[in-house]
Amino acid sequence: MFINFVRGSCMKKSKIYNFLMWIIGFSLAELWRRLLKDIHIHEFFKWLIGLAIIILIFFIINKVISLLTKVKN
Repeated sequence: MFINFVRGSCMKKSKIYNFLMWIIGFSLAELWRRLLKDIHIHEFFKWLIGLAIIILIFFIINKVISLLTKVKN
C-alpha cells in the first residue's frame, strides 16, 4: 500500500522532479555513508537509518511543495 502511494505520487510528477529527487537521495546516502564511516555499528542499521532519513526528507519536500501549491491557488 505504501509503495503504491509513493509510486503513484512520483508518476504524477515530471521527469525533472524525479531526477532531482534521485540526485538528492543519492547525495544524502553518500553523505550518510561518509558520516558513519568510523562508527562501529552493523551495516544493516546504517542502511536502515539512512533509508528512514531519505524517506522523511522526501515527505517533507512533498509537504512543502503541496503547501506552496495551496498558497498559489
